[in-house]
Amino acid sequence: MQHHVSVGGLGDSFYEYLIKSWLMSAKTDMEAKDMYYEALKAIETHLLNVSPGGLTYIAEWRGGILDHKMGHLACFSGGMIALGAEDAEEDKRAHYRELAAQITKTCHESYDRSESLHSVGLGTSWHRSSPSLIQTRELLDHPLSTHA
Repeated sequence: MQHHVSVGGLGDSFYEYLIKSWLMSAKTDMEAKDMYYEALKAIETHLLNVSPGGLTYIAEWRGGILDHKMGHLACFSGGMIALGAEDAEEDKRAHYRELAAQITKTCHESYDRSESLHSVGLGTSWHRSSPSLIQTRELLDHPLSTHA
């Protein structure tokens, strides 16, 4: 039984390759397409949140508890959702494009506001103990979680 669900580390490749499998099959792999849209629906239902500051993020599920953390590996999801918007049901396309833009904005703001990124000019891993995660937590208006 899976006790950790993440669109970031440990889960990013799975979600990413669902939509890519659909596209690389010349849009014939209906199982990959169906799995992608089912996964996206579950992500929206169970993991998608908006901070009090108005930033949209994808939380993680750990041992039955929603962990209000979005690591940098989940930032690909803005592009993934935008890529999948084209082949979504027509009434969902604009919604997915907007969701993709919101997730991308959150990631951009997180990187833009991280002093450590500006000082070294590199990306970051947002671990619980790193200054960049603390800044990201402040950005998302959530206190640091005490559970692992």
